[in-house]
Amino acid sequence: MTTLGELADGTLFDGLGQWRLAHIEVANWGTFGGLNSVPIAREGFLLTGASGSGKSSLLDAVAAVLVPRGRVRFNAAAAESGGRCATPPGG
Repeated sequence: MTTLGELADGTLFDGLGQWRLAHIEVANWGTFGGLNSVPIAREGFLLTGASGSGKSSLLDAVAAVLVPRGRVRFNAAAAESGGRCATPPGG
């Protein structure tokens, strides 16, 4: 059994060096205006929605944090299909 610990900001960790995404928070990013927070269940998470609802924008936000600068292709599927701009807001 693994004992969970808690960081000063309330983030839980399992003591084994493994980090888990607990929520996604975006501010004026892609199709999201203002501040938006999406909780991520520890057991798993399924991202669904209609076309243009912001699924790719949320994944782009996560990639922007996890992938080194200059190595991520924002919303590559839309860029390849001639859809929306592949540049992040302000980019």
